[in-house]
Amino acid sequence: MLEDTDTRAADSSSLVKWVIEGGHAAALVMLLSSELLSVRKEAVTNISKFAAKLKDSAFEEKDQVWLLLSEVVETAKKCTDQEPLPTVISAFASHAIPVLSDPLHRLYPKINNFLSQGPMWEADKIPLMYKILDEPPSFDDAYYQETNWLLTYLLAGLRSPADMAIYRKRRAFEKLLSIWNNAYLAPGVRDKILRLLFRATTIEGGSTTLITRFSAMTWIEAQVALGTGMSLKALMERILESSDKQRVRKWSKGVNVGVVKADIMKF
Repeated sequence: MLEDTDTRAADSSSLVKWVIEGGHAAALVMLLSSELLSVRKEAVTNISKFAAKLKDSAFEEKDQVWLLLSEVVETAKKCTDQEPLPTVISAFASHAIPVLSDPLHRLYPKINNFLSQGPMWEADKIPLMYKILDEPPSFDDAYYQETNWLLTYLLAGLRSPADMAIYRKRRAFEKLLSIWNNAYLAPGVRDKILRLLFRATTIEGGSTTLITRFSAMTWIEAQVALGTGMSLKALMERILESSDKQRVRKWSKGVNVGVVKADIMKF
């Protein structure tokens, strides 16, 4: 009987590990931002159930992952019946899961510190954005890894006008455009900034917000004038390499970088 108990415990721990390392827990967290009320409620229930199993498992990093899941569920409960959890919040939580599963990850200290601040999060804020962009990294060589992780989850977290409103309110685009001219910025980071800009243009009202609130067209003209190493067309092509080529053709031919029009942003 003892062997049976040990076997069941081992199987349970293996299942927990598979759910976490296979990205299934992260995918479940993203459902908290579903437009469907029934899906959101199911997500809250299933995350809570999984968190309970996780806490009783032998998964090595269970405590911090459990804390994250518990806090995102408590945050979601405040709004689930009325509206989706802002996607940027679910994206942060889902991208934090693999970090908390690896104590050697460069962002492990920052995310742990964030979780220690309280059992619920402010749903209209962007977790760790200012910590990563304005404060020294947790490790001397970690700035670009931290920035890359931030941009990855910001890209995943921008899907709707409500998300766009949070990014505008928290000045996300201003912060990101301000780091563009960092001489030591890795090319991949710039690509992600551009992808985020283009993601914004796919959202209703996004292009107008970029133009009127953040002077995006003026910023692009300035980058071309500064000779940042690539033309406006090349900048656009780089970000759209993995995007719909038909939409690229609509604006890429005959673009005059000297007179940038708002139509360019209609991706």
